[in-house]
This record gives sequence, C-alpha cells and structure tokens, in this order.
Amino acid sequence: MSRGAAVWGVLGLVVMLLEALARLTRLAWEGVVVQFAPLPFAVAVVWCVLNAYAEGYRGFQRRFVPQALDRAFSIDGRSKLEVVLAPLKVLGVWRTDPKVMRRAWVMVVGITLLVMAVKQLPQPWRGVVDAGVVVGLGWGTVAMLVGLVVRLRRAAQ
Repeated sequence: MSRGAAVWGVLGLVVMLLEALARLTRLAWEGVVVQFAPLPFAVAVVWCVLNAYAEGYRGFQRRFVPQALDRAFSIDGRSKLEVVLAPLKVLGVWRTDPKVMRRAWVMVVGITLLVMAVKQLPQPWRGVVDAGVVVGLGWGTVAMLVGLVVRLRRAAQ
C-alpha cells in the first residue's frame, strides 16, 4: 500500500504541474511565436536556458525532486487521510517537517504573488516569462517521473 500511496502522491503532484504547463504553454506560444519579434524572441531563448538550469536542473532535479520522493515513500499507507492527501505531503505543505512545511508554504505564496505580477505584463513579455517557466516546470515534471520510476525499480529489486 505504501508504494501505491507514493505513486498516487507523485502522480497527483505531476497532474498539478501538467495543468500549469498546459495553461502557460499556450500563453508562451502566443507571446513568443504568434507575436514574433526578434528582441522578445532572443530574450525568451536566453530566459529559457537560464530557467532550464536554475529552475529545472538546480531547483527541481537536484533539490525538490529527491526530497519530494523521500516524502512520497514515507507516506503511511495505513492512514487513509495521509493516502488521500498524499500529493500535498509530496509537495511539502502537509504532514512533514515544520521547516520543510514553512519553506513549501513560502514557495506557494511567493509563486502565487509572482503569477499575479506576471499576469499584469503585456504580450509578448508575459509570453517570454511564461516560456522560461514552461521549460523549468517541464524539466521538473520529467525529473519527477524519472525519479519515481527509478525509486520503484530500486524498491522492486
């Protein structure tokens, strides 16, 4: 049951990330490709490279994903509430170390405020920002799924 709870927790979080990716990809495409202009396009390319490294590799793959997978595989499969809310535990906003929970809530609030600010930007600049976020979130989503498969294979051996 614990492996199933871990899978549910990770996949629940992945669904949240995919929903954000779907929304942001459309906006990024509209701003960077549909309304093509050389300067915003060049800025988008640089921004995407920076986000691939900073958000995707360093933020997600190196930091968040290993910790999230540790939380996923620590879910008590006997607790129905913990299983149902497993994606929130994997995210770090519920039933985890207080320091981790504080950091996760600061990130949730901070990201929410940044989203509100970016929504105020006109296209194509909103698309430029969203393009970088799509790259980082996409990298993080893939890293999360690959990490889950690796952990499940290790557990099966």
